Amino acid sequence: KDKWEQIKELDLLKKMEQAKAKGKIKHIGFSFHGSYDAFIEIIDSYSWDMTQIQFNYLDINYQATLKGLDYAYSKGIAVVIMEPLRGGKLALSNKEIDDIINSAPVKRSVVDWALQFVWNHPGVSVVLSGMSNLQQVKENVINANNSNPNSLTEDELRIIDELKEIYSSKIKVPCTNCQYCMPCEQGVDIPENFNLINHAAWEGSVQEWLQD
Repeated sequence: KDKWEQIKELDLLKKMEQAKAKGKIKHIGFSFHGSYDAFIEIIDSYSWDMTQIQFNYLDINYQATLKGLDYAYSKGIAVVIMEPLRGGKLALSNKEIDDIINSAPVKRSVVDWALQFVWNHPGVSVVLSGMSNLQQVKENVINANNSNPNSLTEDELRIIDELKEIYSSKIKVPCTNCQYCMPCEQGVDIPENFNLINHAAWEGSVQEWLQD
């Protein structure tokens, strides 16, 4: 919200329009990391071409929220999704997770389930998924080709709800390792400490995680 106030004070939107008129940029948009109310205020303040928000099945009520996504879509604004796997957390698996996806009516990997949830929303224009090797690229391309808006059945959405319940109980800190909190003035590696807490919760206890 404070940054938005600075943008208005500096009249940066006018400067962006001037750059667009000169052909230096083609589209005007913004990446968002704030509250729903702030998101709506910004959306209503300008005729944006696109916005980028964090969205996954754990974060439907976080930051811009699902409601905000739908609102941007209703205004004809392209919505780019970041963190569809919550910083890789929704790619983790254990016996509980495996039992759910193995008993599902449709066979998908745990990553595919998370991505299909995002692609299922008609307001989503583009999904940004971090990939570290060629195999992941190939899998994501295949999964994307098998997706469509509003295509998930009630049974499939129920599977995602079950996965969400497990992940919500295991992930104690909603950190995506974006590094925006770094560097810390006290020399603390904040994301890594959050990562340790989440790993400990995933393994059941700090002691079990350290032994592993």
